[in-house]
Amino acid sequence: MKSRLGNSSVGLWTGLVLLALSIVYWTQADALPRSALGGSVGSDGLPKLLGGALAVMSCLLIVQSLLASHQKRQQERDDLPSRDEVLRALGFWIIAAAFVLALPWLGYPAAVAAVLLVIGIYYGRRPSLRLLAFAVTGAAIFYLLFHTLLGMPVPQGMWMELLAR
Repeated sequence: MKSRLGNSSVGLWTGLVLLALSIVYWTQADALPRSALGGSVGSDGLPKLLGGALAVMSCLLIVQSLLASHQKRQQERDDLPSRDEVLRALGFWIIAAAFVLALPWLGYPAAVAAVLLVIGIYYGRRPSLRLLAFAVTGAAIFYLLFHTLLGMPVPQGMWMELLAR
């Protein structure tokens, strides 16, 4: 489970609040009355030591949060998709939209075969008989799965109507 202090803004604010509390704690420890019975270290010694330790730890948390914030901003800039990646994704969405538009006209088997063929070419495969066989086999499998096995109605399109005559 991820710690909430891993978030740089939470760590920064926590560090600032703890630093303020350590200053208040140290000043309150300094206000403790001195005892004549105390030796070289008075009654305020341990509380001041704890307040100082809290201040040091708070400062370390603040510095760590500021460094993490800078690294996170740099990583976010590096994680942005490149222009080519955005255009490639846009091309894929255009292919998907063309599939949806062509589906009623071509029919399910022909549209699936066409989209499998186009996606194969789009992602770098050369047009070949092997790619065509993959597209036709994939379309037949999907048609048999959805139409025949699951009984789902699929668009028949003009090709299925011509074959039915």
